[in-house]
Amino acid sequence: MEQELEFITAQHSELEECIIPLEDELSKIVQVDIERGQTYSMAETLDSQLKQMSEDLKEVIEHLNESNKYSDPSDPLVQIGKILNAHMNSLQWIESSTSAITNRLEEISKMHDALRKDNERSFRLTYYDN
Repeated sequence: MEQELEFITAQHSELEECIIPLEDELSKIVQVDIERGQTYSMAETLDSQLKQMSEDLKEVIEHLNESNKYSDPSDPLVQIGKILNAHMNSLQWIESSTSAITNRLEEISKMHDALRKDNERSFRLTYYDN
């Protein structure tokens, strides 16, 4: 009977040792779930704020367009505005073109590196392994 009691006690201790890491993992999962909930709540708040800002911006643009509708084309401020808009459009085009060229150069550089490594490997296999 005493041996059975010792065996049960040993089994109980072993099971407790096995449960400790599981409990630790469970507490981490609960913490992750709490953080996920907080992150989701912040994302919802940011989304609603962005929607509100978008609506506000839309109203401002509509107001500006409405006020510019009746402006005199010979007014120097209107002409300056048109010139600045043309410059802004040109700068945006230059930026997007530069970005496209940069991306293409990165692709070419990666292809060049891959080809160089392939050539070096072929060279080693041809001259050093024979």
